[in-house]
Amino acid sequence: IIGAINVQPGIVKIQARLLDVGDFTNLVDNGTFEDDAPNVTNKVTGWINENPSNSVFMVYDQTTWGLQNGSTKTMVLWANSVRNVDVMQERYIQVSEGDELYFEWEYRNHNTAGTGRQTFGVRNYSPSKEHHSWGTAFTTTTKTVNWTKMNGSYKVPAGVGYIRIRVT
Repeated sequence: IIGAINVQPGIVKIQARLLDVGDFTNLVDNGTFEDDAPNVTNKVTGWINENPSNSVFMVYDQTTWGLQNGSTKTMVLWANSVRNVDVMQERYIQVSEGDELYFEWEYRNHNTAGTGRQTFGVRNYSPSKEHHSWGTAFTTTTKTVNWTKMNGSYKVPAGVGYIRIRVT
């Protein structure tokens, strides 16, 4: 229920008792992996492997798995004892300082051996697309073979003009 809208040049003021915003833009390209061929090393549509010589990622067909999340395919990152498996979205997303991005992600581990963490966030770039810094929306060290939903938000810092979504 919107009580009043006041539109002036450059300003929109909404006074409301209840406001339901139902349109959010999904910034993740190919987030379901449904159109990708399974078991092809380092080839997932719209995603790149920052360390292809030291790590592997691919799409798996999970239709025969006992613990599914509703999708028939999933992206898999093979853990590496030498360095991170850094997988990023190919597309640069233009952002501005102070933008706040909300993320949801489901993860599971193939097994619970070893140590390590799962991190979802961004790689920050300057307005000229030079690497600036890393940002984290959420991270966990919890190992589980069950699909687990994580969420978090990320506020774009000063000096950043573009981001790439990143999972490691």
